[in-house]
Amino acid sequence: MDKAAIKTTEPDAFTQHRFGGYTIVEHIGKGGMGDVYRAVQSGLERVVALKILPSLLARSAEFSERFFTEAYAISRLQHQNIVTIYDYGDENGQKFIAMQYIQGTTLSKLIRDEKKLDYDRIIAITKQICRGLKYAHQNEIVHRDIKSGNIMVEPGDKVFISDFGIAKVIDAPSITTTGMAMGTPEYMAPEQCEGGLVDGQSDIYGLGIIIYEMVTGRPPFLADTPLAVAYKQVHETPPLLGKKAADVPPRLELIVAKCLKKSKADRYQNADELLRDLDSAHFDAAPEAVPVKTPAPSDLRITDRRGKDRRYTGEPMAVSRGYLWGILGLFAIVLGTLAFLLLRPAPAGGGLRWVVPRSASGPAGSAPGSESGTAVASAANLFDGKRSTAWVAPSASKEDAEIEFAFPGKVMITGMVIEAGFQSPEASTSAYAYPKSITLEADGRKPIRLALSETDGPQYLALGGILLEKGKLRFGSGGTSAASAAAAKPVIVREVRFLGLPYE
Repeated sequence: MDKAAIKTTEPDAFTQHRFGGYTIVEHIGKGGMGDVYRAVQSGLERVVALKILPSLLARSAEFSERFFTEAYAISRLQHQNIVTIYDYGDENGQKFIAMQYIQGTTLSKLIRDEKKLDYDRIIAITKQICRGLKYAHQNEIVHRDIKSGNIMVEPGDKVFISDFGIAKVIDAPSITTTGMAMGTPEYMAPEQCEGGLVDGQSDIYGLGIIIYEMVTGRPPFLADTPLAVAYKQVHETPPLLGKKAADVPPRLELIVAKCLKKSKADRYQNADELLRDLDSAHFDAAPEAVPVKTPAPSDLRITDRRGKDRRYTGEPMAVSRGYLWGILGLFAIVLGTLAFLLLRPAPAGGGLRWVVPRSASGPAGSAPGSESGTAVASAANLFDGKRSTAWVAPSASKEDAEIEFAFPGKVMITGMVIEAGFQSPEASTSAYAYPKSITLEADGRKPIRLALSETDGPQYLALGGILLEKGKLRFGSGGTSAASAAAAKPVIVREVRFLGLPYE
């Protein structure tokens, strides 16, 4: 198989071709780190899952490092509930991983197809995932993307954890930038959404989401945008399982609630604790509704354990007038409170949403990727929501390219999304550079500087809560010396979006 054929972006082009020591049979899936094929290893005639990093991503040092991290993480793990790696290498400039081929389906597809899993089956699947996580954590590997789509299930419900593409190896150098959120928002722990420290407890949170999904058919938090989902993970409490499935075993409901605690201190501290509780989860069942029996009016006795008659034979209880007035006053207060809550006008701000600056100014430049290649891209293009490529060139006196912006009024900002790079791979050229960092400056606040990854995808940056009306964004090119400043290239920034609420 020649190099030109390998570098194609069409997965079907690989089919029935040789790739190194493997014969590719069919394309079976696609993930964030490459395409996956069913292939046969020559000599051993062993069926494998062959993951190949696309040549476009292989040019990025970060993606190449993450691809190696996945291979390295899996190679350290030999467990019955984790996929096994057979080989890692490079064929004509394309990196690949050969892994155990699972003849089954993903847990997410199983949930969609079967609609409702019985509780014994849910607990059995959960235990296997938990055992795999326990082993990974003991070997200092955090998965960071535990979700139903990364769990493979063979016939007979044999479970395997897969896709360690963004795994964190504790004793290896970190390739995740500070303040950057990694993972799938519907399954990410609060600390993960905020770009904080991620450890084994974050994987446990993801497993709690999976249990919730197996019981109800969907994760607890869904929204129109990834940022809105991440906000819910941090600030909202998931509905109790009992409200979604009346027959859920009470102990399983408590286990899920503890997995999904916002604070790590309240969550399971490790997978071993969770496993111990899971061992007793199937012994109980949801309580059945029992009709209340009304006692016969002829005998209203209350007897103690000695069986003696404790019937009250005194005079009827007298109720004072002051007591009655107190009850009426309390009732009036409750009614007044309810009336206030029901009749007060709704707040104008609404929920979290994208907020767009009213104006923006800064150096203008061409828009790489446009048909003519000479279109003018102003600072306002950064906030227009059209994802059109705009770049701003560093000035001669500053390292960073600077954009000034202003909102119509005060806004409470909780996060922002930066999308760098080109509109299409064809527009890619060495004449431009990705921003290495972004700095947000606002009046009365210390500048907030966050590192960025060299990737074309959107990057979510959590800001907590910042009140501002106008400010500046500075895109850092990474150079600090005079020589670096002289060699600085125009910075490619496709879109900037703010998430927040108008402040009134």
